[in-house]
Amino acid sequence: MVITKKYYRNFREHLNALEERGKLVRIKRAINKDTELMPLVRWQFRGLDERDRKAFMFERVVDSKGKSYTMPVTVGRWRQPRRFTPSA
Repeated sequence: MVITKKYYRNFREHLNALEERGKLVRIKRAINKDTELMPLVRWQFRGLDERDRKAFMFERVVDSKGKSYTMPVTVGRWRQPRRFTPSA
């Protein structure tokens, strides 16, 4: 089996490819980075089969003190199922 690698020109192109394949979940509501963000991701990675896992993009990140952040946070985007990872 020949494994070909796809290289993306930029981060947005990579996210678009994930979204087209149904592997990106966009969270548009405010998410508290201190109490909600990582538990949501951990829950998925502990509870779902590897092939069903997805990357998350949190578009409205806030903290426990009420501060809003302007940059979205993307988590789990590099995680690939083992079947796409070449063996050593």
